[in-house]
Amino acid sequence: MQPRQQQQQQQEQQQQQQQQQQQQQQRQQQQQQQQQQQGNKSSSSLSTYKQKKTAAAAAAAATAVVVVVLGTGAAAGAATVLVGTASAAAAVGAAAAAAAAAVLGTAAATLGTAAAAAAVESARAAAAAEAAAEVGNAATAAAVTRAAAAATAAAAATAATAATAAAAAATATAAAAAAAAETPSPPTETLPLLLLLLPKQQQQQQQQQQQQQQQQQQ
Repeated sequence: MQPRQQQQQQQEQQQQQQQQQQQQQQRQQQQQQQQQQQGNKSSSSLSTYKQKKTAAAAAAAATAVVVVVLGTGAAAGAATVLVGTASAAAAVGAAAAAAAAAVLGTAAATLGTAAAAAAVESARAAAAAEAAAEVGNAATAAAVTRAAAAATAAAAATAATAATAAAAAATATAAAAAAAAETPSPPTETLPLLLLLLPKQQQQQQQQQQQQQQQQQQ
């Protein structure tokens, strides 16, 4: 009887061990599933965060490009107004030519600043496009690429406008210099006297014209 009891006990122990092993395997499988779920959640949240960050960076880059374009357009408009003023004052003498040269320098500096800013924003947009491609969001990458292309085109148009303004300023400067070279400028000390004498000369000319008209009527 004892050998049978020992065999039964051994079988029961083996069954208990098998049950324990099965329970451990089930626990391990549950832990692995939980870890996989947590990993999927973290990867999805990381992907969403990267997408939001990329979209925010693209929006900031586009806003910066728009600000640069607007600022450059305003500077080009101011340069155009100053060029017109310099052209109107070119008949006075060499002072107008100096003012036009200063305006030309300002326009050239503004053009250089706008070009540098456009290059920086294009580089940022390219970096954002690369980040979107790494995340794997094709729609975001395409939107960022379109925004970068639009920003580059706008910067090119603004640069062309500024270049046109600079060319106009150069033309006005050359005309002012030619006028100053052809017309002898009076000394700076006698300029106030000449300005005071101009109204008197105009009055004398008007009086002479009136006398001539009266004589013709008589």
